[in-house]
Amino acid sequence: MLAAAVRTVGDVGLVLAGNATTDGRSSAVPAVLAVLFGLPQVTYAREVTVEAGRVRVERETEDGEATLDAPLPALVRVTEKINEPRSWSWPPRRSPTTRRSAASPG
Repeated sequence: MLAAAVRTVGDVGLVLAGNATTDGRSSAVPAVLAVLFGLPQVTYAREVTVEAGRVRVERETEDGEATLDAPLPALVRVTEKINEPRSWSWPPRRSPTTRRSAASPG
């Protein structure tokens, strides 16, 4: 269903996915999506930059830091370090949403 929903968006240049998943933290879902769409996949991103038709990713490794890049379109799997938490306000602001179902993902 997720792949069908992404296809409804049209021309996708960058798909972002999280590291924590309900598949036992194996992150199989983003990897499968990358294969289904034929996209290069870059993982464990803590910083992402898109420029000149490429995505550049900074990631932490056991030995320090590494920089990877890939052509767009691409799938990037990010870590919890990708953003800085913000304070929230009450009541929350609602963005318009579109409901989709397995029977009608488009």
